[in-house]
Amino acid sequence: MKRIDAYNVEMIKYIETSTVQEGVTCDVYEFVNSASKDLGIINISKGFRSPRQLIVGGEETYQIHRKGEAILRIWKSENTKEPMHVYHFPGDAPEVLVEKGNIMEWQAIGDMEYAEICVPPYKDGRFKNLPQE
Repeated sequence: MKRIDAYNVEMIKYIETSTVQEGVTCDVYEFVNSASKDLGIINISKGFRSPRQLIVGGEETYQIHRKGEAILRIWKSENTKEPMHVYHFPGDAPEVLVEKGNIMEWQAIGDMEYAEICVPPYKDGRFKNLPQE
C-alpha cells in the first residue's frame, strides 16, 4: 500500500498494470478504506494519445494531471466536431470532472502521467473507445 499525493490521506493498494494501447499503460489501484471508487494511474509516452473514449457509465469520472506536458480534450457528445474544453497541462486545472455522455482524450506532448478516479469503481463497458480523429 502507498499514498498517492493527489489524494492526500487515502491509502491505496496496487492491483495490476495493463497496456491500454501502444504508448499507454495503466496501473490499477483500489482504495483500501473505500469500495465506492477506484484509481488508475495512466502513463502516456511522448507523442502518443489515450484512446478517444465516450463515457457511457458510472457516476463521476475525474481526470487529474500528475506530471509532464499534455492536453486533455473534452467533447460534449459524439456528434460534435470541436471540443467544448481544451485543457493544457501543467497549469489549467487541478482536476477535471468528465460527465457521462462526454468524450475525452489525452495527448502527451512530453512523457506524462495522469490519474483517473472512477465512482463507482471501473467496470467493462464504462467507456466506449471511439476512432481517433
